Amino acid sequence: MLYHSFDWLQFLNITKTTQNLVPAVRSFQVKEHSSVLHPKATPSNLLPTNYFPSSYPFMKSSLVPSLSKLPGAFSSSYFQFLSDINPFTMVFSILSLLYTSIWPRTHKRYYLIPHQEPLQVGAHLIPHDDKLQKGGEDAMFISKDLNTLGVFDGVGGWSTVGVDPKDYSNSLSFFCKLAVDQQSISDPLQILRYGYDSSHHITGSSTACIVHISGNQFSSANLGDSGVRIIRNNEIVLASKSQQHRFNMPYQLGTQSDDTPEIADIQQFTLEPGDYIVLGTDGLFDNLYDEDIIKVITSLSEMDSIQAVAVAIAEKAYEVSKLNEVKIPFNEMAKLYYGMSFWDSGKQDDITVVVARYCG
Repeated sequence: MLYHSFDWLQFLNITKTTQNLVPAVRSFQVKEHSSVLHPKATPSNLLPTNYFPSSYPFMKSSLVPSLSKLPGAFSSSYFQFLSDINPFTMVFSILSLLYTSIWPRTHKRYYLIPHQEPLQVGAHLIPHDDKLQKGGEDAMFISKDLNTLGVFDGVGGWSTVGVDPKDYSNSLSFFCKLAVDQQSISDPLQILRYGYDSSHHITGSSTACIVHISGNQFSSANLGDSGVRIIRNNEIVLASKSQQHRFNMPYQLGTQSDDTPEIADIQQFTLEPGDYIVLGTDGLFDNLYDEDIIKVITSLSEMDSIQAVAVAIAEKAYEVSKLNEVKIPFNEMAKLYYGMSFWDSGKQDDITVVVARYCG
């Protein structure tokens, strides 16, 4: 069986969807499966019951009836019964009997089930409670081939001068996705440069984090306080650097900013099967420590979809953001910069999470 859960990507642009969907909490699952033979321990009858005529119900519980149940052994009615059976069904039944007589009954049967592709991707966005109607000010994109991912956080300060902060983050996201899907650009820095050059007509500014995965090779460009983590065997093996001019003033691209794509933090890495790649805006990383993200992942079953992982991480960050007294990275940084903490509660913000799982 071959099926796709990302067909909508062919006719919907995620960035446009980000602008228009109501209610604003959105979740995207994108992954592709193909079929392979895989063991399954659940026992199954060798033949469906409808292989035999309904007039012989005793045949439904056994492939070959006992002589005591036959309607007169070797009688004309029995020969009539034999003539009613499809010869192909009879041959299959005999072969099945031979199979079950020599094959251990504990042996696992094999069935066609979906096979994991090398990369699975899921995403979830939860806007700030006060920004539900417009869907928040974050943006994200996932390329058509699933190999390139991006998250963007519109700088909220623009709202004080009558500019909607989501305009620039959505524009940056849209053109970065265009760079991948139509221009076939794969380098994260070049993708960011294309999006930046194409968004000069929009007033506003935004942070950005872009990841590209080709085979087992990972590369990223992060500018500002959004970021990415790679988790392997319940440990952080790669973390992007948070870039800030001073506390709560991240590097940003856009209007009235001297920051350019070239000052982004560039990283490269070799992935191994089972690695998780977690992208997020500051709504995630301000509320959850890295070990909190790992705990969420380890609390889920390996059978859970990658979408369930993205949703669980985002919802955990949202849960913490609503707490009145809690220790979070944002408050810890405030104490580091100012010598004391002005906040003792969670930090409410837009929360965007994109998770990829590399299966090899």
